[in-house]
Amino acid sequence: MEQPAADVVECHGLACGYAEEPVLTNVDLVAHRAEILAILGGSGSGKSTLLRTIAGLLDPRAGTVELLGENPYALDGANRRRVMRRTGMLFQHDALFGSMSVIDNIALPVLELTRIPKVVAYEMSRAKLALVQLSELEHRLPSELSGGQAKRVALARATVLDPVILFCDEPTSGLDPATARRIDETLVRFRDVLGVTVITVTHDVEGVRAIADRAIVVDDGHVVAEGSIESLEKSDVSAVYSFFHRREPKPNPDKRADERHP
Repeated sequence: MEQPAADVVECHGLACGYAEEPVLTNVDLVAHRAEILAILGGSGSGKSTLLRTIAGLLDPRAGTVELLGENPYALDGANRRRVMRRTGMLFQHDALFGSMSVIDNIALPVLELTRIPKVVAYEMSRAKLALVQLSELEHRLPSELSGGQAKRVALARATVLDPVILFCDEPTSGLDPATARRIDETLVRFRDVLGVTVITVTHDVEGVRAIADRAIVVDDGHVVAEGSIESLEKSDVSAVYSFFHRREPKPNPDKRADERHP
């Protein structure tokens, strides 16, 4: 199988949003192969909008997105599908089909997007279900699952076609801490065992500390910081500090003095 480049996602001068006025502008972003990159920011800052634009779900207002060296927005339908099949999307609210069993939900992308025989599709689906440690639940309906189980089933479906890139929108939202950590452990397993690049939007501070290799922080329409988690935790940029410490940074008297007397 063709191996992806070291940088599997690149965005240059990206502007994204739904109305005439973009939510975010001038975003430059790179995601490396087999890393977990977190997109952080306050409510309404545009994190999910940015994720959807990078993931090929929302046309950019300006700038470019490259996935695995190709701009999906510049491709025709067949070639765009070819690129997008190498990505997976874990939605915030799971998006499982309530009338279908767990195993049928997972197999659906294989059956709809490929010509793989049905028996093989279900073998692939059972393998992914085992990877998220829910093999015993394959015949249940989504309504019979806990929130954490439903999230892991959705994760199995998002990765059933062995994506190179996995996009996650608030993967631990609404889950208790123990279940959230299990989801985090599963994402780390996909990165470490399968070499998947994970790009995740999250509010979960402990999850970011536990699993993310790098992060970007968006605020006031722009990327205001990026780097390793260790470096961001030491930042005095207000939006960054308040995310990691849940409060505003203390003012620096010397800095104020310098500003008053340049």
